[in-house]
Amino acid sequence: MAGKEAISAYLGGMEKTELERLLLKACGKYRINYEELSGLLKLKKTNVRIPNTVFFKELGCLESVVKYLREELNYGFHQIAVLLNRDDRTIWTTYQKARLKHPKLFSREPRIFSIPLSILDDRRLGALESIAVYLRDEMGYRFSDIGRYLKRDERTIWTTYHRAKVKVNER
Repeated sequence: MAGKEAISAYLGGMEKTELERLLLKACGKYRINYEELSGLLKLKKTNVRIPNTVFFKELGCLESVVKYLREELNYGFHQIAVLLNRDDRTIWTTYQKARLKHPKLFSREPRIFSIPLSILDDRRLGALESIAVYLRDEMGYRFSDIGRYLKRDERTIWTTYHRAKVKVNER
């Protein structure tokens, strides 16, 4: 029951019988144990970052991120789904496609930047849109630089960025 104690410690050691019942129900419904649930609670608080070296021309941005989280950080499909605010089945399918397209491990070349994983949990934007907006607005990179780093044409990045801005401003 070390996992149960970890969850209690995470909640500040307070008596939370209703929340504890809810967590037990979630563990049963999703077939996860206390240790995995404890890990998921900690994952949301960690600042996972994706290096620029994981992006390849043959992989989509979401495929690259999922492959990196699965193979390099050893996260489970459910953990990745929680972090990315996606369905477990979507993550599994994305990983299988990425593995077929690019079966090799990621290279160990030096990273130029890293992207916080938290920018990808906004479902209004696609992965490439979120990354383009972050790199342009937060990091100040030019479209040509973003295209080079993500291994995409700079015109694709420009178009993606402007479509993302329209999506965000519509809401």
